[in-house]
Amino acid sequence: MMSFPSATDTQATVDRARRQRARRWTHIALAGACGFLTPPAGSPAGAAIGEGPASQAKCLAPAGAPLRVVIAGSRPFVVTSSAGEVSGLSVDVWKALESLLCRKSTPTTAHSVAEALATVAGGKADVAVGPISITSTRAERVAFTHPYFEADLAILAPASRSLLDRIRPFLTRAFLAGACFLVGVLILVGAAVWLAERRDNPEQFPSRFFAGIGNGVWMALVTMTTVGYGDRVPRTTTGRVLVGFWMTFSMIFASSLTAFIASALTLSQIEGPTIARIDDLRGRRVGVVGQTTSQVFVDQNGGRYVAADDLDAAIASLLRGDTEAVVFDRPMLRDYLKRHPERRLRLSETSYEPQSYGFAVRPGDSAIRRSLDVAILRLRESGRLDHIIESRLGP
Repeated sequence: MMSFPSATDTQATVDRARRQRARRWTHIALAGACGFLTPPAGSPAGAAIGEGPASQAKCLAPAGAPLRVVIAGSRPFVVTSSAGEVSGLSVDVWKALESLLCRKSTPTTAHSVAEALATVAGGKADVAVGPISITSTRAERVAFTHPYFEADLAILAPASRSLLDRIRPFLTRAFLAGACFLVGVLILVGAAVWLAERRDNPEQFPSRFFAGIGNGVWMALVTMTTVGYGDRVPRTTTGRVLVGFWMTFSMIFASSLTAFIASALTLSQIEGPTIARIDDLRGRRVGVVGQTTSQVFVDQNGGRYVAADDLDAAIASLLRGDTEAVVFDRPMLRDYLKRHPERRLRLSETSYEPQSYGFAVRPGDSAIRRSLDVAILRLRESGRLDHIIESRLGP
């Protein structure tokens, strides 16, 4: 005679199944937060995500050969140890993406971002990893993923000012133009007074051209400065009208000139970087890393860029006095100052040219780019991307 399970046994079986499913989903959720699954007992050691049928659906990249990855960039995004080991913020992000892609990679390094991009564009690598600014020019050669970091350009310059830097406010184009304008007005007023006075007042304004105009300029100068020696005085009505107009105009002009000189003197006494604003770049020798957005930025703003192979070489040129400032991405410059607090260098507070960092993908490989885009979004939504950034750069 067949026996059937009781209602109590059936309910117990259902409860056990529910608890098993709950434990299984809890394990999967924890593993997803950590980025990898712990191999269960009895499974092959070191089995990666995607090797089992249950986890294969969670892999974002299509199965295939290991991705060829080329790494390039500066600290703190790419750090190469003396033993040749590569780490850094960009590398950490890539490792996190690898765990979501379930796709291994074979990394190599390049000397510069430009070289890494050329490698990807030539089809010799699938992905370029590093602090790679997304620009329209570069997008014509390679494809880019969603950005994983937002940065901007900053100016690094010596903190102390030399004598030339202190008198530089008086050598600006505006100041020199104002000085030339003043000289021209003095000559014009002096010539007008001489023409009005030379016949009726030849003792003070002789008929000889240079002597007469010279006396006229002298009278205009002492009138403007309110010294008023009285050695040159107009006698004709025309001369007095001209001098009257000049007295009124010179008071306004002299007050403006005094305010400008006071401002220039104040600026010359302020302690700060010798080059702190975009306007200060014009005509100055500025160090940049070659073939980067900083080179284009300096060239567009009138600076004379001096290209270097990397950031350390650009700063070394600044310390030798070959250049007067360095323009580069703010995170890299902040990291340099953090590692070298003894350097008398200061970073500008103003930021320029906001830019986004992404990974460059071989043109035509839309499947990998789409998988990387989804993986970056998952990292951002889960908070893991912010955690990686804070662990390298601080809060």
